[in-house]
Amino acid sequence: MEIHQPIAYNKLSDEGNRVLKGFGVIKYHILLLFVFCGSSLAQLTRYVDKAQFVDAVPPIVATESFEDLATDASSAQRNTIELAQVTISTLDTSLSVHNTPEYGQQPTDGSQYVRISGGDEPGGREITFDFITPVNWFGLNIIDWGDGTVNGSGELVARVDCTEYIDITQGTKPDGNVTFFGFSSNNPFDCITIYNDIPTDSWAIDELYFATPEPATAVIFAAGTLMLARRRKK
Repeated sequence: MEIHQPIAYNKLSDEGNRVLKGFGVIKYHILLLFVFCGSSLAQLTRYVDKAQFVDAVPPIVATESFEDLATDASSAQRNTIELAQVTISTLDTSLSVHNTPEYGQQPTDGSQYVRISGGDEPGGREITFDFITPVNWFGLNIIDWGDGTVNGSGELVARVDCTEYIDITQGTKPDGNVTFFGFSSNNPFDCITIYNDIPTDSWAIDELYFATPEPATAVIFAAGTLMLARRRKK
């Protein structure tokens, strides 16, 4: 397992982007990031390997493969999917639940998945996950994203509560590709938004993971954050 030293990263910072690309984020299993939310310092551990993510988290509080949802007869039927512990939403009715593989989209666990349909409006598409109880771990499979990019210009990013960004993936992908995206944070969060800047591209999600730390893990996180804050003051 390869672990690299934390770096200060902000989507709005050209220097942060340059350094992040220099490390080749997609090539590594884990990248430690610091995200500055106002005056608080959040330490994020980013995972691109699902097995390592699952091994690292405490006992999973919840996993969701959408098996209990009623399926839709066609695409783009919903703007909200309400689950027991999280609500998934988009700004329009671009969500739908399916149990038949098509367009390169298929379930990665069980028989059902959620599709986010493409459209013609500018500005890309957002999908938001609002948690009833704040969590410290988040992960999911992203399916068939990026096969409609033009000259590799597409980008998929996530925003945590404070609107700071984490790159998920970019460029042109093959039809039916699966990308795992996961991270943990020492600061609990209750909202994640994934932003797709290719508005015409349809893609899907499955195997949603989210968890909160065990008490001992929470103490370690808190101690680490305090130590980092003290170092910054020196």
